[in-house]
Amino acid sequence: MRRLTTVERRPAQSDKDSCDYSSTMRRYLVNGWAEPETESGPQKRTWYLPHHAVYKGEGEERKCRVVFDGSARYGETSLNSQLEAGPPPIQMDLLRALLRFRRFRVGLQADIENMYLQVQNRE
Repeated sequence: MRRLTTVERRPAQSDKDSCDYSSTMRRYLVNGWAEPETESGPQKRTWYLPHHAVYKGEGEERKCRVVFDGSARYGETSLNSQLEAGPPPIQMDLLRALLRFRRFRVGLQADIENMYLQVQNRE
């Protein structure tokens, strides 16, 4: 709760920043990427993921992005410590990735901006 009050007290650089942050969080609720906390969950079985806003760009190009802190600890554990580690990152084997990309005549790319927000956990 201490981190939440710190985020709420932190002044935004402008009213537009506050509005952007609110509209970003509203979009998360509408898309089902977040849900409002209506009542406290079971004690010692409920986790609230800390987050804060990061603003990038200047003027009309300024964009708000919500950053979640999965490494924040509560007691002895964090969300990141409970997740299973996957294969090594692609940067570790960049040459193999580049060679595989060049294997075909057509290469594809995708915008993964909201990819991680669409991962669901079992209830």
